[in-house]
Amino acid sequence: MQDRNVYGERGKPLLEHGIGTAYMARLLAEWLGLDEEEAFMYGLLHDIGKLVILKAAFDVRRQTGQAVPDDVLDATMAEEHANVGAHVLRRWRLPSMLDEPIICHHDWTRATAAPRKAAVTYFANRLSHRYGFGCDADPVDLLSDPVCKELGIDQGWLDQTDKHAPGLVDVAKKILG
Repeated sequence: MQDRNVYGERGKPLLEHGIGTAYMARLLAEWLGLDEEEAFMYGLLHDIGKLVILKAAFDVRRQTGQAVPDDVLDATMAEEHANVGAHVLRRWRLPSMLDEPIICHHDWTRATAAPRKAAVTYFANRLSHRYGFGCDADPVDLLSDPVCKELGIDQGWLDQTDKHAPGLVDVAKKILG
């Protein structure tokens, strides 16, 4: 996933983001009494559709000699990565417990079978962005998000997480070499 020929400059940050989101999902699952290993898995795979789209763009360039324009690639990744991720889950025959947490990681309220797991993935993704896992840090006020009420996240929990989570970026980068 770090092959620059296939994934360009986007591969490594996407991998770092997935690892960061996995750690955050695990932390949230521990807080909520959910399965931590399962949460780590749906955090890790939440953006798998983006990597598949990048691989498809590479294949198009290799087969036709023409690159997919960046604006088309960006729009496709933004709009379709969750749907592509869902397709990958089925194609790889991964457990169905991953479906909603991955498909609904941008809108946890759409989940019907596993809304709490989808909420965990959604908030883990937001935390990953907050701390700059594979992206620029976005210090947005998370406590105003309704998901915090759903998950019982308060200022104390967030303050504690703010102290420890940023160091995970370094751990993720060491894992990736």
